[in-house]
Amino acid sequence: MAVAVNHTIRVRTGVYPESVTLKAGVKLIGSGADSTILQGNGNGPGILCAGAGPETQAAGFTITNFAVGIHCQNASPQIWENVITNINLGSTAGNGIRLENSSPQIRNNVIARVGGMGISGEGTSAPSIINNTIYDYRYYAGISFAALNIGAVSPVIKNNIIQRGNTLPVGGILWKIPAAPVISYNDVFDVANVTGTGSYYARSDGATWTEMPGGSGALSVDPRFVDAANGYFYLLPISPCIDAGDPDPSYNDNDGSRNDMGAYGGQRYDLGGTAHAGSGFIFTSVGRIPVTEIVQVSSDPSFGLARVSAAAAHDFSIPQYQDSPFGGYLWLRGLFGASDNVDYYQIIATSEDGSEEFALSDPLVKTLTTIQPDGSTTSVNIQLGPQTIGGVQNLYQLNKSGYWSQQDLRMIWNTGGRNGRYRLHCKAFQLAGVSSVTEVSLPPNAYDHLTLWLDNSPLNVKINQVLYANGDGIEECQDITFPHAGSSQLLFNITAHHANGFLRYYVLDSYWGHHRFGGRFEYDQYAGSHDAPPPLWTGVLNQMLPPLSPTSLSGDPLPWEDCAYRFYLEAGSRTTDGFVYLQYGTYSVYHSVTSGTVTAMKTSGADWTSRSASLTSAAPPEPIDSPQVPSVSVRPPRRETVAQIISPLPTIRITPIIIPTIPILPTIKPTPIIVGPIIDVTFIPLVTAESFVGEWVNADPDTGGMTHIRINRDGSQMTLHAYGKCVPTDCDWGEITVPYTGNPFTAVYEFGFQTRTLTLKMSSASVLEIHDNVVFAAGGGYEADYLLVPRDIWVDDDNTTGVEDGTPGHPYNTIAEGISTGIPRQTVRVMPGHYNEKVVMKNGLSVLGSGADTTIIDAGGAARAVDCIGIGSDTIFGGFTVRNAGLGVYCHTSFLTIRENLITGMDLDSLGADGIRLDDSSPVIQNNVIYRVGGMGIRAQGNCQPTIRNNTIYDYRYYAGISFAALNIGAVSPVIMNNIIVRGNNKPVGGILWRTPATPLISYNDVYDPANVTGGGSYYAVSDGTVWHEVSGGTGAISADPVFVDAANGYFYLASTSPCIDAGNPAPQYNDNDGTRNDMGAYGGNRLDLGGSQALASGFVFTSIGKIPITEIVKDKTHPSHGLLRVSDSVAHDLHVPKYTDTAFGGVLWIRGLFGESDPVDYYQIVAAPYGSSATAALSDPLTKYKFTINPDGSVTTATVKMGPHTIGGVPNLYLLNKEGYWTFTDLRMIWNTSGLNGKYSVGVKAYRLTGPDSVEEVSLPRNASDRFTIVINNRPVEARIDEITYADGTEILECERVTLPHNGNSNLIFTITAWHPDGFLMNYRLNCFWGNNRYGGQFAYDQYTGSHDSTPPVWNGLSGYTLPALPPVDANGDIMPWVTCPYHFYLEVWARITDGVQYLVWGTDSVYQSIIAP
Repeated sequence: MAVAVNHTIRVRTGVYPESVTLKAGVKLIGSGADSTILQGNGNGPGILCAGAGPETQAAGFTITNFAVGIHCQNASPQIWENVITNINLGSTAGNGIRLENSSPQIRNNVIARVGGMGISGEGTSAPSIINNTIYDYRYYAGISFAALNIGAVSPVIKNNIIQRGNTLPVGGILWKIPAAPVISYNDVFDVANVTGTGSYYARSDGATWTEMPGGSGALSVDPRFVDAANGYFYLLPISPCIDAGDPDPSYNDNDGSRNDMGAYGGQRYDLGGTAHAGSGFIFTSVGRIPVTEIVQVSSDPSFGLARVSAAAAHDFSIPQYQDSPFGGYLWLRGLFGASDNVDYYQIIATSEDGSEEFALSDPLVKTLTTIQPDGSTTSVNIQLGPQTIGGVQNLYQLNKSGYWSQQDLRMIWNTGGRNGRYRLHCKAFQLAGVSSVTEVSLPPNAYDHLTLWLDNSPLNVKINQVLYANGDGIEECQDITFPHAGSSQLLFNITAHHANGFLRYYVLDSYWGHHRFGGRFEYDQYAGSHDAPPPLWTGVLNQMLPPLSPTSLSGDPLPWEDCAYRFYLEAGSRTTDGFVYLQYGTYSVYHSVTSGTVTAMKTSGADWTSRSASLTSAAPPEPIDSPQVPSVSVRPPRRETVAQIISPLPTIRITPIIIPTIPILPTIKPTPIIVGPIIDVTFIPLVTAESFVGEWVNADPDTGGMTHIRINRDGSQMTLHAYGKCVPTDCDWGEITVPYTGNPFTAVYEFGFQTRTLTLKMSSASVLEIHDNVVFAAGGGYEADYLLVPRDIWVDDDNTTGVEDGTPGHPYNTIAEGISTGIPRQTVRVMPGHYNEKVVMKNGLSVLGSGADTTIIDAGGAARAVDCIGIGSDTIFGGFTVRNAGLGVYCHTSFLTIRENLITGMDLDSLGADGIRLDDSSPVIQNNVIYRVGGMGIRAQGNCQPTIRNNTIYDYRYYAGISFAALNIGAVSPVIMNNIIVRGNNKPVGGILWRTPATPLISYNDVYDPANVTGGGSYYAVSDGTVWHEVSGGTGAISADPVFVDAANGYFYLASTSPCIDAGNPAPQYNDNDGTRNDMGAYGGNRLDLGGSQALASGFVFTSIGKIPITEIVKDKTHPSHGLLRVSDSVAHDLHVPKYTDTAFGGVLWIRGLFGESDPVDYYQIVAAPYGSSATAALSDPLTKYKFTINPDGSVTTATVKMGPHTIGGVPNLYLLNKEGYWTFTDLRMIWNTSGLNGKYSVGVKAYRLTGPDSVEEVSLPRNASDRFTIVINNRPVEARIDEITYADGTEILECERVTLPHNGNSNLIFTITAWHPDGFLMNYRLNCFWGNNRYGGQFAYDQYTGSHDSTPPVWNGLSGYTLPALPPVDANGDIMPWVTCPYHFYLEVWARITDGVQYLVWGTDSVYQSIIAP
């Protein structure tokens, strides 16, 4: 077709054997000079620009083997980012760029190996020649304005590199009067003295040459290219041309630094690299750590460890890890080349000694978002692997086109139990047929493998002994009296040890009274103290420290106080998952100190509070994050343990370990704190805690006991939610959490009247055995055994391996097989594909496709495509296209749900070819499209009373869209609501017709264009057996063109002008998924979201924040939790993240999103505004990425690129869109620091494209429901305070006073506490006590949001100055724990529901230390 002015032609990668003539006003943009090649035959110019103005552009090509590279005549286009090479080497006329009376912008081009000049100007040519590299030109000059006809022109020549690159007699920049070029900041090197004056910068007056100055910033030095001989003109780090260009900020490089001379400096378009092959796999990051920050030099002792530079720590808001190993769950990211023909991949791990090699096999699930033509979006979670195809196991599907969460994420590797170095590499595969793959050989490169040093070994942290300075022992709970033998110092024997040598730090501190800092005894850390030589430091093991006194953080002595003291040892390892440090350990010892220096202080009222506030603010928090050691980012170990208790808990689980008997002084090994559950992994079939996770149903549908159970895992804890047989619905036994102790493990349900002890055992991958021992409180009991199977049976027509068992790894390949093995309460889940079969439903067994657009049942002309006979209401059939039969779905005496199907192509020549036919059946028929059927849309006969809601019926060819007019119709009252019925042909058919005694309940339907077959209009007509009567369509009825997007081609989404939008039943229970009023037709109301249909691939989609898909944020504007996180069980399981409930965002947010592949976008803004306000502002936090370039020799060069914020053409806060190429965090769009923000914010995006070197214009992209989101941000702290402690009778207890129990006959205490979040985002609080040598003393109070305060979400502030009743300490079972004569630690811990999408962020603690005197 003809191309109009102002069009942009975007050329995909490839070799184009042609020359091109630019058309004025047209932008011709390749996909990057490395991959978009104009290949000539030695004749003519590669690109001819004749008469083209400044709005014309040629960019992003390699131009090779022409007589001239680019020839401009009377033109001024933009010539950017091309490689012009191998131009007519045998002719002095083979110029790279020849200008005749032309003044283009020539920027960022490489001109190399040309027979003539690099750039020649003739006549009135006055171009801008900025940031180009010219090398190996073979005639006259690199840049010449010395033609005989040159005019009085002043071309700008700046920031270029010109190097002869041969032995020929050629100069640098030469010109002839009257030309007066404006020259500065160029490097002209190694020219021949052809003018007799030097020939770097020479001017001719027509008779004599004069050497001229090169202007400001001129150089004449070797530019130090990476490999000029092979055409790689990137600058080495030692190049003198780096940061040597014009210092004016307008010429800065993309990363914001001063201009680098040559083609790769300045503001590049980023059309694609020019010195990499564009093929191969590259590992880009682990967690948030770029691979460039992981030592990959095998001779370095830190090989495989993270060693993060200060710049990377700043750019990516991560700790400056130093010699840190990896552990826990590792998010591995990487990219294939854009042109690589890869469908699947494996990640292979090999141990350092080669003793084991295996393909990683951890599940990988991503969210695919589809934009519908109406702008709505649907999202589906897809498990990309592991899969087995053609006998090749552990394959992962490569997500390509589309909007995917975590676009470049290739694996979430559970490294639990592994230690040592592992080398990772990637194998690529392409499909060779429906059931086979072949391995693809990709070019190797330096980053296609990655060595990681793993360490998941625990810490050993213990205070072994406390002694007086003279060596006298101090027993557990013994008072310490100073001075002792003339000394007030103590000896500590401690262990802060990491056996594999990755200790990060340890600290020994003390506290007393009300959260007062008593002083530091010892601190040591790896960084700066034990890192020479790297990388091992094990710490101390049974180390006796010298006699020590407590000191302030500045080293000044602190006095002992007469009070109960806590001696607190904390240590952390250097192990990370790339997001946070993982391992901490603590140990506490409690003693009373008597020094005779301080009297007891009041512990109640304002004095307590004010002393606590003033002293706590001056002392370090607990545990220490010392300002003296900023390299140690210590988070309290309690933060991960709290993450394990956010679900409703019937019993209290305690950390640290409970020691029940007083005389025993055990060695307590604190549990290392690992983010996410860690299990021992072997790569043979093995029963682990993870094996139990899922939903299981009883294989006996007639059981009178347990019917089904849902099992989740959180670290070493298992959460069980069981159900038992009851009528009419199953009884909910509730949720309990128990420790995983192996296969089998036990769990106990306490119901008061009975106790059920469940023993759970995995006997195979698909069978769970449960023994149920029931004991009645009144005496007696019984035992029962159940066999349970997974709820889901999987079907995938791609499985042709011959191995089929219905599991995700080995699905059945026909729906019939899945149904035949299923039992009631199970679900047959059908993956996308074509299923050439008839489906016969089974009672109680749901069959769900992956969406009607991708999951097709072709009945092959069978009489009926789907049979539902005797199917009950607990069954669903949905998510399919059903086609090619004599009847779509047939129901007899059935009550199932039929929803979200596309039923089409039913025998157009048969009047009986109905979409759905009902005989004595009353199903729910919802959100289906029925079109092009020979019979009726929906036909009912006999006693049918279905609910027909939100369906679209179009092009039905007999009688009516919906009919209850059969001769045998009963006295039924079906509900017919929110449907669209359009004849869609010229047949004599009506709308909704029925016959007495039926009395359908009809409302809010659009019946349009029926034929008048009844004589009264036939929109809504009833027959009494003799005469037809036209009647009202009820409330909300309309008869208007619904304005479908494209009904002729089967796209029944509503156009934005449709009268059916927001026209359905206004009751909130019928609202659309986005919370707005019901839209009539199949795409309105509450859809199951089984899959998208007819997706658009243009527009922007936000995909995730941190690790969390954007789909987990509440979108419903009417919901009180709008803008908060509500993470589903499946997402929490798949991504190994907490199950956030009504959780706000805070801290630094990593926001990800994608543009459509064809969207003409170069820059973007992320804009935010307070919710409901139009006062949007563009975010302006710095965003940096690393770009990797593969060189032909397999080496990889890395460039740090500042993505934004930039200002172009007066538009501020623009961010460069990374396109082709290898980038870290490809879909990361913003790292937003929300510090100081509180409230609800709406976030969106604006897109821009370059229109010139310093101008942009906004691009209007199609809107969709996911191109914006609303979140609640909260960065306010919690208040955690023990305000007062009194005896049970209210008698006050002074700070440091010894507490004698019982007091007046009562051994309980009264606590007044504050556990408060001012904006209502409290998650939980816990008041515990500890004593002696790291012993647990019991719990006084615990409360949490989930399950206790979430009935009216989302606000729960907690308690402020609240006085609890008199309480004793109790154990996990609620039994009273005895008091012990010893110092006690009363400890309040408070957490908020605030996250950055990776971890909970906000918590607070308060501690009080008192000595107890017990009987």
